[in-house]
Amino acid sequence: PLSDEVQDIVEVATLTAFDRLVSLAIERDVDALLITGNSFDASVASLSAEVALRNGFERLDERQIPVFVTPGKLDPASAWLQLPALPENVHFLNDLEEPPIDLTERGRLLATLLPVTVDSAVEPYELEN
Repeated sequence: PLSDEVQDIVEVATLTAFDRLVSLAIERDVDALLITGNSFDASVASLSAEVALRNGFERLDERQIPVFVTPGKLDPASAWLQLPALPENVHFLNDLEEPPIDLTERGRLLATLLPVTVDSAVEPYELEN
């Protein structure tokens, strides 16, 4: 059993961690944020989590920091697409027909992001080099 004070902290721990992640990304002026699968459980509806997620993405959008999302089993693409009004900086990497996305800074390649699904196995051509 947890005290009421500790229980309150535990209940918002994930939201607090995400807010701190966004703040750190802004503070460090990152090139992008990659959110990998199973970031949330779509079977558990949480308005406060949806609002926190959207607000964090909007804060990143204000700083022109792109967010790339690879959905997982618990948070499939359909669940992400049901979230209301995500900003334009949020990009989904789940369509295997889409080409890889090169993330660059001043013409220098930082990373190549490949679309994946929970059912796909990806062997990027970069591993051969």
